[in-house]
Amino acid sequence: MERVEVSLIQRDMLLQPRAELHRDWIEDYALDMTAGAVFPPVVLFFDGKRYWLADGFHRIYAAEAAGLESIDADVRIGSRRDALRFALSANASHGHRRTNEDKRRAVDIMVADKEWSKLPDLEIARICLVGDRFVSSRRKRLLVDEEVAQTDEPHDAVEPLSEHPEDYQGETWVEDDTTAPAPWPDVAPAVEPFDWEAAKLRNDAMEAIRALAKLPAPDEVIDAWMKSSSYGEPVETLQIALAWLAEFATLYRRYEPARWQQVQMMREEMHAAQ
Repeated sequence: MERVEVSLIQRDMLLQPRAELHRDWIEDYALDMTAGAVFPPVVLFFDGKRYWLADGFHRIYAAEAAGLESIDADVRIGSRRDALRFALSANASHGHRRTNEDKRRAVDIMVADKEWSKLPDLEIARICLVGDRFVSSRRKRLLVDEEVAQTDEPHDAVEPLSEHPEDYQGETWVEDDTTAPAPWPDVAPAVEPFDWEAAKLRNDAMEAIRALAKLPAPDEVIDAWMKSSSYGEPVETLQIALAWLAEFATLYRRYEPARWQQVQMMREEMHAAQ
């Protein structure tokens, strides 16, 4: 492992194994990095001139947002194509679990490639860490799409593999709708700066609320409290906390649905722009 300058790392979005970048993950990672958290090294392939990022896109953007100049990296010798092949199975065993769309993107890249498409379904499945029947389904889907593009004639739909959830290699499964994910642009999207003070305040408040939610029943706490001979907190402190929670709960119920709707709209706009 070595430290590599963030500015030297090639962020080719065509090597991105995920179907999309998640801004909330980037923010969470960036907050953790500024707090001193240690993340797994990103994986880079060095061709003698450039460092190609194969695994760790969210970590790279988080490091940039956190103002880090360098990042821990597992550097391997190889080309951009070597980086792409590695990326196709990235995140299968670490980080956020891959979605079905993530897996479709990985398989579609291989079955659309002039060289890799010649590999048998089992080999593509091994590289992408999915089931071979899933690869067969995506290969058929690609052939149908090509036929439609050439003839523009009606065609028989490819049956989804809803009876084979094991093809998703034990990860969260929903029925495959055979819809190909939108292609990534060949340039990296800009990561907008965000309010670090607000992010820290939000994070601290949510951690305190989650801690309260995990407390034992009040009578258990009182029983433990009575076994202590030290001074307790003034009753006024409890009253202030109760008043804060009551006011926050009222505001949260009012504003959270609107905030979440705005987040969803932003994500839909990002998809539409791809």
